[in-house]
Amino acid sequence: MSNRGYTLLEILVVLTIISIVAGAGMLSIRYNDYRHIESFSQEVVQLMTLAEEEAMLRPVVLTVNLQNHELQITTTEHALWKTQVIPSWMQVKMSSDVIISTSGDLTPFTMSISRRDEKPHCLIRGEAGGSVSSECFSS
Repeated sequence: MSNRGYTLLEILVVLTIISIVAGAGMLSIRYNDYRHIESFSQEVVQLMTLAEEEAMLRPVVLTVNLQNHELQITTTEHALWKTQVIPSWMQVKMSSDVIISTSGDLTPFTMSISRRDEKPHCLIRGEAGGSVSSECFSS
């Protein structure tokens, strides 16, 4: 009797192995996205700190807002000072525009960063005295 083809058990074993490998790959991609969000959050904190220093050194009042999927920092004359492009798969929400005074103080704000249509993974908070911090949550 000749053996032509595979048994049902062999096919099920192969499908099980493929699904395990695919599942591990999907978890790896999601974990990488969360690491990217955490890195982006730290970049924003550093950018805000740099903007505070710039406002004091120039001296000039700066405004931070979200426009066209970019975090934009402009002067009071509406000249663009810096931009931070937000990746298309990422969602960033700000409680309000932020104004940074020549003394380095800023308007209090909260910024949430997440994958699109998911709950926030990182929160950035700015205090009136100029302190900016980031907090990320495990998923």
